[in-house]
Amino acid sequence: MTETLATRKPLTGYHLKLIALVTMFIDHITVVLVPSGTLRLLLRGIGRMSFPIYVFLIAEGCRYTRDRFKYAMRLGLFALISEIPYDMALYPKILEQTGWGWNFVGRTNVFYTLFFAVALIHVYEVLRRSWKAGLALIAGELCYTAGSGMFLEFLEHQGVIDWPLRRILLNILRFTFIPVLLLVCHILEKRLGEKKPMKISAAVAVLALLLPLLVAPALEGSYGMFGILVVCLVYLAKTRKWQCIFLALGMLYHYAWPQVLAASRGSEINMVSAVLWPVLALLSAVLIYFAYNGQRGRKAKWGFYAAYPAHLAILAAIRALLKV
Repeated sequence: MTETLATRKPLTGYHLKLIALVTMFIDHITVVLVPSGTLRLLLRGIGRMSFPIYVFLIAEGCRYTRDRFKYAMRLGLFALISEIPYDMALYPKILEQTGWGWNFVGRTNVFYTLFFAVALIHVYEVLRRSWKAGLALIAGELCYTAGSGMFLEFLEHQGVIDWPLRRILLNILRFTFIPVLLLVCHILEKRLGEKKPMKISAAVAVLALLLPLLVAPALEGSYGMFGILVVCLVYLAKTRKWQCIFLALGMLYHYAWPQVLAASRGSEINMVSAVLWPVLALLSAVLIYFAYNGQRGRKAKWGFYAAYPAHLAILAAIRALLKV
C-alpha cells in the first residue's frame, strides 16, 4: 500500500532539482536585472523556494551516497569554481570596495554552506564510533584555532603583517579549518572500519562539532550557520514527516522571525517580503511532503552542479556589458 501511494506522487528527485534550479535562476536574474520595487520582491520571493529543496536533497544525498567524503569534495570543488563568477555577478560593488583577498573568503557562495554541512555530517558519523577519537579531535581543534590566532597576532605585533592582511589570513585559516577536519576524519574512518556507533561517542562527536559551527558564520557564507544546521537536522530526521517539519520550522525562523522582531521594535516592514517569502519557502516543504515519491529519477548530477557556476558567469557577463 505504501509503495502504491508513493508511486502516485508525481515528483522525483530530478524534478525537485529542476524546480530548485529554475527558482534559483529567477532569484539571481532578478538581483542583477530588476531594480528595487514590488516586482523585485515578488520575483525574489519565488527564489525562496530553492534553498529548502537543496537542503532536503543534500541531506538525502548524505543519507544514501556510497561515499560521503567524495560527496563533500565534489561540493567543495564546485564551491571553488563558483566563487569568482558568484562575486562578479551578485556582489560587484562589495568586491570593488574590499578586493579579492577579503571577498573570496569573506562572502562565499551557497556551495560552501552545503560543503560545510556535508563535511560536518561526515565528521559526526565517523566520530560517533569512537569517543577517544572525538576527544583527541576536540584537543586538536582548540590547538589549531588558538595557536593560529596567537601566531597571527604575534606577526602583527612584530610588524611582519598589518591588520588587513591579518584579517585575510585569519579568514583563510577559518576557511581551511573544516576541510582539514574532514580530511582527518576520512583517514580516521579507514582505521575505525566497521566499528558500531555508541551513545557516548555520539555525545562527544556533537561537542567536537561546536567549534566548527562557531567558525562557519565568520565566513559569511550564504545562509551561514543556519544553513548548515538545517541540513544537519534534516539529515538526522528519521522520517519524511520530521524532515519536512524541520524544513518548515527552519524557513519560518529564517524568513518570518526577523520580520516579527522588526515589527515588535516598531520598525517598518514590507508586507510583500514579510508574508510572501515565508509562504513560498514553506511551499517547498509542502511540495516535498505531498508530491515527492522518493525516486531518484533521471540522472544529471554533473549537469546540475555545472549549472550553478555557468549561470553566474553568464550573469556576470551581462552585468559587465550593461554596466548595472
